[in-house]
Amino acid sequence: MPDVPLNATLSKPKATLSCLHCGTPFHSSEREEEFCCSGCRFVFHLLHKRGLEDFYQYGETKSPVGTAVFQDRDLDWLTKLQSESENQAQGDTAELTLQVQGISCAGCVWLLEAVFAEHPGAVSAEVNSSAGTIRLRWKSGHCQLGNYAQDAGRFGYLLGPLGSTQPSGMRPLVRKLGLCGALALNAMLFALPRYLGLQPGEAFASLFEGIAFAIATLSILIGGTYFFRRAVAALGHGELHIDLPISIGLAVAYGGSVIAWQAGRASFAYFDFVSIFTFLMLLGRWLQERAVEQNRNRLLEIRLTPGDVSVLRNGLESEAPSTSLVTGERFHVKRGQLVPVRSRLLEGPAVFAMNWINGEPAPRTHTTGGSVCSGARSLSPGLLAFVA
Repeated sequence: MPDVPLNATLSKPKATLSCLHCGTPFHSSEREEEFCCSGCRFVFHLLHKRGLEDFYQYGETKSPVGTAVFQDRDLDWLTKLQSESENQAQGDTAELTLQVQGISCAGCVWLLEAVFAEHPGAVSAEVNSSAGTIRLRWKSGHCQLGNYAQDAGRFGYLLGPLGSTQPSGMRPLVRKLGLCGALALNAMLFALPRYLGLQPGEAFASLFEGIAFAIATLSILIGGTYFFRRAVAALGHGELHIDLPISIGLAVAYGGSVIAWQAGRASFAYFDFVSIFTFLMLLGRWLQERAVEQNRNRLLEIRLTPGDVSVLRNGLESEAPSTSLVTGERFHVKRGQLVPVRSRLLEGPAVFAMNWINGEPAPRTHTTGGSVCSGARSLSPGLLAFVA
């Protein structure tokens, strides 16, 4: 057995555990740890406190909650939508369809409907898990949808306006992509004999060249014009867009191939390249737009606001807008609230969520005197004291 230095520190082995709320495996050196994140711990205890533990009987594919349950949101948009829906309602029952984020299993559907039923004036809630929407019906003037949105947020579900996640016009791009994909395949098919040794002037050589020219022309008309129009529009606004070099490349390749073909230099006519390049550029643009669309669907146009903070002025502590803070003032931030400006922590240690700033899921701990960046969300219980 090897000798171990007396001053060596033996670290506890990390055990693989499963979160009691979402079932996500995680590693921890603390055997008594039961949750993968503070959000799952919060929701687990909240469900049992309100008698909604039947949630765990529906499905097993629940997602970690993270810090979503501690986020404060501006719900003025929902108050306006509710007012409009009640004004347009025929009778005493109004309805509104909203986008909902966070649905991962049948239990989520049951929970969203059960929580809404607890609110005064609620009539029904119908969740469409495939579309990510919820249809709410309530008695006009007797229900506050803002309270329900906040309540759903405590369980990790974010509500947003339906219009914020509607398709942004990708169908025309998809059609162009499909057509140009078919044209590119045919272009490769008719160009193959030339790469296998078919010489100009031999049988069918001129026929294949004419077909390749027609396919390249269709590719330019269908797919190339997508980039041409966007490049011209950007130039009209005095901007250089990424579509400009793509357009130049397509125009030069197509024009050069046409000139070489007309001059009898078929070996310099790359009509197949024009078709394939057009398809690949459209494919790249579709992947980009798809990623942007997915990100847009996750952002439900819900603004995060620091809100008012408790500020110490002239020996008295009072609530004041975070925008009124000046350098050197002392203020307090409560659990779940954003730190409005870069400040120095007076009483530590304290835990902050930084995931929506730097993308790191793990909370960050700051000690007394540490500098906390603007936008950090407090996960510590009670009030935290800062100096701006």
